[in-house]
Amino acid sequence: MFRKIIIAAFLIVISGVLARAQEKPVLVVHPFTVASGVNFPSDMSELQIQAVDELKSKDGSQFDIVSKPPANESHVYILTGK
Repeated sequence: MFRKIIIAAFLIVISGVLARAQEKPVLVVHPFTVASGVNFPSDMSELQIQAVDELKSKDGSQFDIVSKPPANESHVYILTGK
């Protein structure tokens, strides 16, 4: 009886680990900032949208690429720039 409980618990843990391993990490693209004293003609939110689209086309199979951070993700990478 105890052996069956241990085996069942092990299988539940392994299935949870395997399910988590199949999820893609999230890449959050923040709006870029401009250094003080630099005039930049483009709108930073436009550049953020373009960066998200470009990254989706290149690395969309490896990452979920978004512009707003998700509420309940554990594997989140943040891209920011100046």
